[in-house]
Amino acid sequence: MKKLIIFLLILIPIFSFAQDANLTWDFPTKPGKAGWENLKTETERLNAMQVPSDVLSNMGTEELLITCMNYPAALLYGAYSNDYVGIRKIISQFNGLQELLKRKDALKYLTKVYKNSGTNGLKQKDARLNEQFWPLKFRYIELLLIQDEVISSSTDEEVQNLLAASIEKAGLKADKPTWFSKSDDLVSSFLVAKSMRKLKINEFTNNEEYMDFATKGKLKSYEQALDIIKLGKKHVETSTGQKN
Repeated sequence: MKKLIIFLLILIPIFSFAQDANLTWDFPTKPGKAGWENLKTETERLNAMQVPSDVLSNMGTEELLITCMNYPAALLYGAYSNDYVGIRKIISQFNGLQELLKRKDALKYLTKVYKNSGTNGLKQKDARLNEQFWPLKFRYIELLLIQDEVISSSTDEEVQNLLAASIEKAGLKADKPTWFSKSDDLVSSFLVAKSMRKLKINEFTNNEEYMDFATKGKLKSYEQALDIIKLGKKHVETSTGQKN
């Protein structure tokens, strides 16, 4: 909890200033705006950043995703010792993310943003999206893509598209080993594993250890994570007839 409070005090005041005024929902109560200083508890601050239900229900999925990307407390997943636990906590605290995970086309729009993501920010700039603290934002996108609710409700074509994007991003990470850690590779492997499980790729589903990773996030070694990425790359190359 102490780590969370410190992270909240440091991150939130900086994170929200550059949000674009043309958003469907721009969090009228947030750090840097009048009244924020009157909110004394974490619960009060989180409640103030919820999206009104009538606004939420009328948002298209792309608008909703933009809102979730710019959620002032999004990056607090990093305040927890485990990012996977952290992202579930953030989801449980924000109705925008809860709504996004219910949308059957969530993967379509998340993958669109993911494909447009480079190591330094968006490849094609979008004034609606806040790129501050990009490495954390990049991980945030991946952590949302990993959620079972997102993948399970999607078509095989959409998941295949995610798999290809995941392999491409894994390659970007491999090209910049000083920027990315083994934990970043594990996230890529997790995305690849969940995609191949959904696509029922025999070479993956016939491996009990791989399936255990896709289901429970348990893996015996870092080398296995790299093997899963290689297997995903092989499948993408075979299905597209191209080699990266």
